[in-house]
Amino acid sequence: MQNRLSRGDFLGVDATTKYWLSRLHGKRVDVTRREVTDPADPYATGGHKGLPPTPVSIPSARMIAAVLAPTSDHWYYWCATGSGTKFFKDSQKSDFEQTCLGHH
Repeated sequence: MQNRLSRGDFLGVDATTKYWLSRLHGKRVDVTRREVTDPADPYATGGHKGLPPTPVSIPSARMIAAVLAPTSDHWYYWCATGSGTKFFKDSQKSDFEQTCLGHH
């Protein structure tokens, strides 16, 4: 995410939109690409550049350590599957999207 923040780009994180919509509806919800980019949703990080207005969870010690000492990798795209597998890539978004779709 730091690579996207440093470029002033959209984070495009589904989890922030899920957080906001779940709070509005009082239950867990699935989100669409349209909702992730909705400029009316303050937590839609595909519609607003930078971080959401508030945290959406309590970060673990490992997460805080990662922010304080980020890797020098140039990853720009990432995907976490339901099984916990994570994929990272620095370019070629279309190829990466196919990889992620194949593992969900």
